[in-house]
Amino acid sequence: MKRKVQKKLFELCFGEGFAVVYFPILWIWSIDLLEWTKPYLMSIPSLFAFALLEFLLLQGSLYWYLKYKRVKQNSCSDLSPQIIRLFLLFKRLNLMLVGAGFLIFIYQIQNKSLDLMLYIFLYVFAVIECINCYHIRLSYLSIEEIKLLMCQRGPRSSLLAKELRRSRGIIQDSWC
Repeated sequence: MKRKVQKKLFELCFGEGFAVVYFPILWIWSIDLLEWTKPYLMSIPSLFAFALLEFLLLQGSLYWYLKYKRVKQNSCSDLSPQIIRLFLLFKRLNLMLVGAGFLIFIYQIQNKSLDLMLYIFLYVFAVIECINCYHIRLSYLSIEEIKLLMCQRGPRSSLLAKELRRSRGIIQDSWC
């Protein structure tokens, strides 16, 4: 059982970590190879949405890495209060960045920007990643997970959301 959990956590960490590395390579390659993409990919709004997405993927990768490391060391899989505080800080920062992204979206619509569709795609991808990581689990990869989703009454909270809720009292007590 432990090996199966380790394998799943490693796959999650590797998948998000791979995206963190691969997406910028693809982005830069597109700018260099496809001249027509430059105005779209180099605009400030598109760069903001892309950076937001990368930041969220990096947080997800870090979370899965820390969980993997804890399980591999035979520790309790719960994260330490210091790490929980870091993810609470990330959650607040993400809320501000997503809010700023919405203001950029309004600006993009008003100015009928060339890169509006790219911005919408990246921004929605980032918002979905934020929801998936900090609120509701949206990704179901295996048939067993999909069957479990169908049997329950609605979407489940993400593991990080559960962990943040569980540790709320511990974190508040340790801040005093």
